[in-house]
Amino acid sequence: MKLSYTQEYYLCAVDAMGELKTKAILGTLFAGALLELNINRFIEYTQKTEEVLIASMPLGDSFLYLKPLYDLIASQEEPLNVNIIADIMINSNIRKKFISSMGASLATLGYADELISKGFFKAQTKYAPKANISEPIIKRVRAEFNEGGELTDKTFCLTLLLNQSNIIQDYYRDEEVCTIKNRLYELRDNKLYILAETLFDVVMEYGLRVHP
Repeated sequence: MKLSYTQEYYLCAVDAMGELKTKAILGTLFAGALLELNINRFIEYTQKTEEVLIASMPLGDSFLYLKPLYDLIASQEEPLNVNIIADIMINSNIRKKFISSMGASLATLGYADELISKGFFKAQTKYAPKANISEPIIKRVRAEFNEGGELTDKTFCLTLLLNQSNIIQDYYRDEEVCTIKNRLYELRDNKLYILAETLFDVVMEYGLRVHP
């Protein structure tokens, strides 16, 4: 699958009704998106000041599913503290636009189904992963973490998200989870690990206000 780790996380985290069931899942998806924008140099996150800056590079066509988040940051006249960005993103209608953008990108690629339900005022569209679509993703994580395969940055980031949102145990046996968590702990000084954990903590400080 030629998907980003954030798209893969969506396929693992969203249920059959197109729902993100917990605040941890929502917060992790948002933190993962920030991490992805940062890794690909579309934004710059300064850990010392916790400010997010827009880099000079415009958002690439293959990352348009992140556009609602990118546009939020790009529209600011001055650098914003990531706490403020998290607050705006999670507690405004941009939240729905972001989740819909992510889901729509996967539906276009054939990995998710569009679900339309009649709302009180207007129809609501959600995107649910196709049945068993996450199996190849889960197998790759198992191979790289538990079966001695080469650990790629993509799998590493995805596994951080699965672990942070507490859904890793939904896919692996207890002994596998233990092995994965131990390996992650060994890599705790990795720059990606530190940045992902920082962003998750900051986002969840504000994500706790969310009412799914």
